[in-house]
Amino acid sequence: MRKRLITFVIVASAGAAVASITLAGRNSPSAGRSAFSRLSNAQRDPVTLPVADVRTSRLRGSGFTQVWRIATHGNTNFLEFDTTTGRHCYGTGQPRAAWPIDVVMCGDRAPFFPSLERPILDLSVATFEKGDSVVHFAKVDGFAADGITRVALLNARGVTIGQVPVTGNTYSASTLPVEPVTAIAALDSAGNVVPRH
Repeated sequence: MRKRLITFVIVASAGAAVASITLAGRNSPSAGRSAFSRLSNAQRDPVTLPVADVRTSRLRGSGFTQVWRIATHGNTNFLEFDTTTGRHCYGTGQPRAAWPIDVVMCGDRAPFFPSLERPILDLSVATFEKGDSVVHFAKVDGFAADGITRVALLNARGVTIGQVPVTGNTYSASTLPVEPVTAIAALDSAGNVVPRH
């Protein structure tokens, strides 16, 4: 059966489904809400957008003032966007592409990333088959707040079958366990599950 690749963002409404199966690990103890409310990655390299590209004008017109590269994993840049509205916006793109932005995600309602309620912002690629109600992760990419050190990969039973380290407030893995990954969970330095996104 033919598979389709889609790019999706795990939003708050999906977080409840993730939380219901992440049984391994205790909720993170009170480490202070501020520990999960920032990204202190020191690397912030400006990304130059092509002046003649109409998409640059559209971004500017939508209130985007600057694009920053905060990390690179393989062939993926992790981007942060400054806006005139103060919205927190993040995305990914390809380092050597003519247009450097592939995905943009902006928080428009609570819980906002980064926060204790939403400690990660996931921009992973998933596959699914027609008629299959379970989404399988094909590539894991995302942003993580300061208090998150790893992201757990879970199977359909909620069992941890792998982990991805967080470096520079980002995580990325293109090689995943043989068993399908159907959900993820944020972990603090003690391995405790932080309230989910």
